[in-house]
Amino acid sequence: MPARVSRTSAAYGLDRFTSCKAAFLAAHLLSATETYVLWGYGDTGRAPRRAPLAHSKRPAYVVEVRAARFARR
Repeated sequence: MPARVSRTSAAYGLDRFTSCKAAFLAAHLLSATETYVLWGYGDTGRAPRRAPLAHSKRPAYVVEVRAARFARR
């Protein structure tokens, strides 16, 4: 069936979900502010940090929750 897509389709990629979440957060939870606090940055936190920038939302603070990261800096 050509009209169907599977979970492995690019339409369901992490970047698409991240963009969708950022749009929702910007329109609702973050609608009254331009800044927010991002908890847990790490390897998967880079995209969620960048995505809200498209909606003029930026993190005021980034809180790293993994102690091992502190040893590397």
